[in-house]
Amino acid sequence: MADDNPAPTCHTRSSNMNKHPADILKPAKKRRTKVEKAADDQHLKDAKAAQEKATVKGIGRLATMEMEAR
Repeated sequence: MADDNPAPTCHTRSSNMNKHPADILKPAKKRRTKVEKAADDQHLKDAKAAQEKATVKGIGRLATMEMEAR
């Protein structure tokens, strides 16, 4: 007697249904902790402050050069 069940077919898992095929292989993004975020924010704040200080210093030097030119 012949087997009534058809050959098994491949099925996509429900968790991968809406993912791009390459995204399945990529690791998930690592989330930052509060401490890591605070450190990153402080680093950005320090960099911005250094840039502002350099800008003010440059403007001061430019003003000095203009005063000496007169």
